Amino acid sequence: MYARVSTLPLKPGAMDSAAMKDYMTKGWLELTKAQKKEGGKGGYLLVDRSTNKLVSISTWNTEADLKRSEKGHRERVSKADSALLAGPITTEHYEIVAQV
Repeated sequence: MYARVSTLPLKPGAMDSAAMKDYMTKGWLELTKAQKKEGGKGGYLLVDRSTNKLVSISTWNTEADLKRSEKGHRERVSKADSALLAGPITTEHYEIVAQV
């Protein structure tokens, strides 16, 4: 399995804003649809309120599935309102080598 990890650094107060809730809801629904088509396994949305970070982790059956989903991921990320972001969104890919 493979994972995509995206980190969104947010401005103070942005985490609980209506714009962020809308972005998360729409983005997560789009990801769910994409995963059904593109070999996705699921995902997690993590929040660290002390550092104002939002982390999205999506998991994929194969590296090919992950790569095939990349265009849609870039489109979802581009919808993040720049007024919410404190810096650039970073995205990394990993191979999952163990699961408990």
